[in-house]
Amino acid sequence: MEKIDYLRALLEDGKEDESGVPSLSRIARKLKVNRSTVMRGLMPYRAEGILDEKYRFTEKGDAWLRSTNQRVTRLRNWLLAHQVEAEKAEADAAAVIQNCSEEGAMVLSNIGVLCSSCGYRNVASGKWFGSSGEEFLQKRKLRFREGQLLFLSFWKERKESSIRELSMANEGFERTGELTERDGAWMLRLRLRTLTHQSAMGQWFSGIARVFEFERGEQNAGDWERAEIREKELLLPLSSFWIAYRGDLSRLRARLHVRISCSVGPLAMPMGSAYLEARMYD
Repeated sequence: MEKIDYLRALLEDGKEDESGVPSLSRIARKLKVNRSTVMRGLMPYRAEGILDEKYRFTEKGDAWLRSTNQRVTRLRNWLLAHQVEAEKAEADAAAVIQNCSEEGAMVLSNIGVLCSSCGYRNVASGKWFGSSGEEFLQKRKLRFREGQLLFLSFWKERKESSIRELSMANEGFERTGELTERDGAWMLRLRLRTLTHQSAMGQWFSGIARVFEFERGEQNAGDWERAEIREKELLLPLSSFWIAYRGDLSRLRARLHVRISCSVGPLAMPMGSAYLEARMYD
């Protein structure tokens, strides 16, 4: 049994109990193991701040759980597309994501859209279409939901190399964003994370993004707008993205050219540019 199985059992038990406080004894009976086994399985999550002393999810734990569930689901769907049995696909996806590094988990959970041989075909080989976000929102009848999650990744701008490389900006933001409606317009909410940086002298500093700009309209049009950062969150209008979507509107990718600067300790990091990609699967 994987550690994440204990966490899922904990989540279900908390939902079933009116107090919202899970019972390790009940979980042990359901899983047919000793209570001490359940405690050992959950101990790493308490140490990481995902669970509190009463084995309830913390704010950090809620964000971690959303991100992990989304990654497991995406990798499971990719395995199913390759004819892996449903039960094995679920177990394998959970085991892989749980035991990977943060960077490895992100790349693997993203493999469905990078691999052209499976159900998530690329734009050229699948029934994909593209339009500006403004045009998409006006003409396509896609029903978004408040709080709907999108998987986020930041990529370096391609210059001489054709190989896609992850941007350092990934360290400064949670890997899932969520949709919210403000004054009749759909926005993508990003949550900031504290990142660390090592100077040339070997000293470590921590900091957070201070400036976030995005390019409206066509690429390289030079029409940059600054997003307001408030309480470690920022909102980006979905209309500013370039959106690629499946003909049946079951899958969507949104792409935005961004510039980010942060302050790490006494150092002011220079403005750097990247591409923000957000992917949604229903």
